[in-house]
Amino acid sequence: QEALTPLGHHLAQLPLDPRLGKLLVLGACLGCLAPAATVAAAMSHKSPFSAPLDKRDEMERARKALAAPGSATLAAGQQSDHLLMVAAMEVWRGGPHAG
Repeated sequence: QEALTPLGHHLAQLPLDPRLGKLLVLGACLGCLAPAATVAAAMSHKSPFSAPLDKRDEMERARKALAAPGSATLAAGQQSDHLLMVAAMEVWRGGPHAG
């Protein structure tokens, strides 16, 4: 007989993939729900950094600017697509880490 863990009971109530639900629940517990929600939303769809062929250079420049070591974004100097998505959302919202 199998039983759900306490976390499993919470995840079973969420209408989304359990991995994304776990990301959201743990993000809430750790006090970083907004970035966790951004990552979960981005993981639910195609990459926000995909672009038509004629716009790829522009997209790549924006991506590199967000991840540049001196960019003052959360993704500065990092090689994480997830942090890059959070940084892009922060810039779009004009948040505390906006470059």
